[in-house]
Amino acid sequence: MNNKEFLKAVDNIVKEKNIDKQIVFDAMQQALTSAYKKNYNTKNNNVKVIINEQTGDIKVYSYLTVVPDDKMKKKNMKIIFLSIIVMRMKKRKKK
Repeated sequence: MNNKEFLKAVDNIVKEKNIDKQIVFDAMQQALTSAYKKNYNTKNNNVKVIINEQTGDIKVYSYLTVVPDDKMKKKNMKIIFLSIIVMRMKKRKKK
């Protein structure tokens, strides 16, 4: 499914179910956030999915905390590296 088909599918849902477009996008963002967490086996709550409503581009951001090595010795300190995953519907279609 490319971006145009994705946006057309959203429009069809909006028309068929008589649901506000923003509600559909919000639900999709929540679903993709859950899928990301499950797929990457993360409990990190700093995940954000952004769907561009004009282009259909989907971006997934994972905001993580980086701490110096000397802080790692303290209890309950975490070191996590920032990862940004950009997904586009066109790339998903190619797979």
